[in-house]
Amino acid sequence: MVTIKQIAQEVGISSSTVSIVLGGKAAERKISTATQEKIFAAAARLGYQPNMAARSLRGGSGAGLVFQFVADEGFQRIHQIHLRP
Repeated sequence: MVTIKQIAQEVGISSSTVSIVLGGKAAERKISTATQEKIFAAAARLGYQPNMAARSLRGGSGAGLVFQFVADEGFQRIHQIHLRP
């Protein structure tokens, strides 16, 4: 799986800039069209696919699970499962 860090290394810019562009916030952050084109070209060439699990946890728009582990006679088991909206 290709990462944002690998795209950044390929293009020669910071991973935060790649993240901003791939996240659709380039105009807000005033990242040049030329830089955006380089990032999109590298992402396509390398076969970048967004990590949907990571995106849903970070964006707060998806459901995430929080596990609380408790030791019980030398074994760990799930004590509670909380669903996060």
